Order: sequence, then structure tokens, then C-alpha cells
Amino acid sequence: MRTEVQTLVRVNRWQPTVKFSAWVHAFTVYALHRSIQVERKTIYSWLNGIRAPREDNARAILLLSRRYPKKVGALTYEDIYGQIECFL
Repeated sequence: MRTEVQTLVRVNRWQPTVKFSAWVHAFTVYALHRSIQVERKTIYSWLNGIRAPREDNARAILLLSRRYPKKVGALTYEDIYGQIECFL
């Protein structure tokens, strides 16, 4: 008999964390725009909680934050996306 395990992942309405917002402002929106090749209005939509960064952009932001930690330190996925809950 086969038993399947179903995983439920719940992501609450996305809001940028304080650390993510502080890092973006310290790095500057313009520098981030130039570094990862996204429109500035897209970055502002992340900061205003309208949409979350795509995974490839989040990965690029993580790498940049490790190279340029600024005052807030390097970011994690949780800093970018907030808390993600997974239930088995």
C-alpha cells in the first residue's frame, strides 16, 4: 500500500522586513537597479509590499548583501520573504 505525504506551504501576505528595507536603502535603490538589472519601480513595489522579488532576484540580492553587508549585515531568504511556514 502506498502512502503519500502531502506538504502544505503557507506564505502569509508578503511584507518586506525591516532588515530588507534597511539594506536596500543603505545599498541604494539605484545601485540595486544597476546591479541586478530590474526597474527601479519594481524595487519600490517590493519595498511597498505590492509584490515579492522573484527567486532569481532574491538570490542576486542575497549575494550582493554578502558582498556589501552595509550596516544591517548580510540578508537571508527569511529577511527577504518573511517567515514561511511548512506543514507536513
